[in-house]
Formats: sequence, structure tokens, C-alpha cells
Amino acid sequence: MQVKAFARCSRALLSLVAVIVGAASLLGCAQAADGTTTKSGAFEIAVESHRESAHGPDMRPFQTRRVFTFRLSHNGKTIAFAATPRTDGGKVGPPVAVLDKAYFVGTAAETTALVATNGDTFLVTESQGLPVVTRLLSAGFKGYQWLDGADGAPGSVVFEPATGAEQESRSLTEGKLLLLYDNSGIKLGVLDIPRRAFHPLVNADPMQRSSQEIYSDDYRANGMVPGRARALSPARSQFVMAGTRYEGDKPAISLIVVDFVQGKHKIVALDGDGMRLNAFQKMTPQWIDRYYTWTRAPDGSEQLSARRPVPKAPWTGFLTDRSVESAAYRLLPVSPDMRDIFISHLEGEHGAVRLQPKPGQISQTLQIGPDKFDVTYYATNHTLVFEPATGLYTESAIAACQSIATGFDQRLKEGANQASFTRFAAGDLWAER
Repeated sequence: MQVKAFARCSRALLSLVAVIVGAASLLGCAQAADGTTTKSGAFEIAVESHRESAHGPDMRPFQTRRVFTFRLSHNGKTIAFAATPRTDGGKVGPPVAVLDKAYFVGTAAETTALVATNGDTFLVTESQGLPVVTRLLSAGFKGYQWLDGADGAPGSVVFEPATGAEQESRSLTEGKLLLLYDNSGIKLGVLDIPRRAFHPLVNADPMQRSSQEIYSDDYRANGMVPGRARALSPARSQFVMAGTRYEGDKPAISLIVVDFVQGKHKIVALDGDGMRLNAFQKMTPQWIDRYYTWTRAPDGSEQLSARRPVPKAPWTGFLTDRSVESAAYRLLPVSPDMRDIFISHLEGEHGAVRLQPKPGQISQTLQIGPDKFDVTYYATNHTLVFEPATGLYTESAIAACQSIATGFDQRLKEGANQASFTRFAAGDLWAER
């Protein structure tokens, strides 16, 4: 009996060991390569993946996430990249062949690869049949933005592809000027692809990578999406972004114009009230062209300055970005009477019916067709919000919200209800997410 009991215990113990070993493999061991490859000339980028521990808020011990890495080879031989030598004379690790990012860039006949390790960014070309590796900077880029994307204007900031990396294109060909970001959203520099020239940004030094980009007069680039490049100068030597500084507890917003070729920048004032700007997302190249103009400075460099005079445009509202926050239409800065004006519009144009509010409810819930919506006025920031009722973000409600917002915004563009808008400072801009 003792022998049988020992055998049963041994089998149970072996089963437990197998479970632990299997879990350990999920936490750190690389899986087989995905097998996705992209070739360009003698170069090839291979996509690989593995799963690693990814404890969520519930701290489940065996929760994992899929992580993609890349390898660059030339004529079938994997290229390894040396780390930046340490300034303190310390030991440098061995060359790295596993990459965090890897793309072919440009449309030139001669292949150019842009790759990043955990600590460096490199450009790889070919000369006399051999790969030529050039270190661009001692930081691995994590995201990018075309300065001359669609219609020659800056595009979106891309950190992670919408699909898995094995589905993402390995060729970046949309433009010629590529702005690189680190993992905290700080801009590292601009790659001029046709010239194979890299312009490091003066505010991308190691002391600032863990915090913010700091410019003159203590202006700081807004992190991630709000701090993205928003316009490119006609001669393609400068880009425009937004910057913030605090005067006491009040934020002040200005434009920061970065001359990435000459390595300098300039702060240009912004009048949010006079320029009818109530949200960062409205800071488009078209908006900049309406209120600002590019001229040549005495030294020949480009210079951005405000146009004078400019007829004031009507105030309008804006829809929030559904991909990063709940669908909503916002009007600001408005006086309290805009609430009744907007609800009357919904009743007259869309058959809205007012529902009895719950105790303590500050919003007015409306029934419009099959869906319910809330209209809320916030006196602290003079903002009216129209959105699907809490917990009822159905596809039909979101579509109706967008349609109603577009119709009311058109009325505003034609000059309606402008007396209900009030004055506010640029620091009250609704931030992009």
C-alpha cells in the first residue's frame, strides 16, 4: 500500500512540475519565429515573437502578452549592432541582433533600413556589396511621425501598429522627412531619407528623456499626441507644435517652431480667443495658414508670425476622438443659456423628449428615437457636453451623436448662436488624448 501511495504521490508531483515548467515557458521563453519576412535588395527583415509576463491589475501570475522583435540580414547573414560606448569606461555588452524596431525607408533604388535596439538607433545602407551601419543616436526610437505625409502635412504619431507587427508593413514610403520619438513621446530627431541625413533635436538630451521637452521661457512640449508636429514650413526646414507653461496655476499655450536643420527654435504667441481655438485637434495646417504666415528672416531662415488683421471666424464645437475617449460633442466656452438653446434645437429638429431626471442628476437626459442622450453644462470650464447616456454607448447612439453634432456645428459655422460663446484663455484648450 505504501508503494502504491508513493507512486501516486510521485505522479502528482511530476504533473505539478510539468505545470510549473509550462507556465515558466509562457513567462519568458521565445516561441518559434513567425516566419514573416520582407526583402529589399540584399537585405531582409524577419519578424519574430515571444510571450512574456504581463501582470495586469488583477496580478494573475500566468498572464502574458505577445512581444514582437525583428532581425535584419544581408545576403542571408544576420547583422549585429554594437551598443554605444560608455562614457564612464564601463563594460559594454556584446553586439545585439534582436531589434525592437525595423523598417525599410524611402523609395530610392538603393535600400535603406532604419532599425532600433533597446539603446540605439541605426541607419543601414549598402556600399560595394557590403552593409554600412551608421549610428544615428544613442536612444532607440519607439514611434514616428511623417512631417510630410498626406498632402505634404504631418501625419499621425505611430507607436504601435493597429494590427500585429506581422501584419504591419515593413516599408515606410509615405514621405521623406521622418520625425522619431522615444517611448515617452519625446522627439529625438528628424531623418531626411533622400539625403540620409539625421537632424538630432537639441531638446532630446538624456537628462530630459525621462521627463519633458523643455524649451525657452520654460515652455514644454505637451506629451505624446498633443505635442506632435502640426505643420511643416514651406521650405521643409521647420515644424510647428504646441507648448505649455504655467503662470501660477494657469496654463498658457503658445506655438513652438522648431528649426531642425539649424538646431534652434522660437516661441510664437497664440491668441485662443481671437483665433477661435477651443481644442488642440483644431490646430491643423489649415488653421495655422489662416492665422499665421511664413516669411524670410534677414539670415534667410523661415519665420512664422501671426497675420494681422484676420477676420474672426465663428465659434464651433468639436467631436471627441472615439478611439481614445467616449463619443461626445463639446461646445466651449459657452454661457449657461447654450444648454436651453441646444436642447430646444434637439426637440425641434430631432424630436427629442425630456426624461425625468434622477435625484442629484445635473444633466438632462433626452430620448431621441431608440437612444438616450445626456446634455450637461459645466460652469467651471464653461463647457456644454452632448453624449450618449451613461452605459448606453451603442453604435446607433454614437452614430446619432455624430450626425446631430455635425448638423449643429454647421449652424454655428453659418453664424448662429455666437452670442452664447464667451471669452476664454488659450490655456483652456480641450486636450487631445
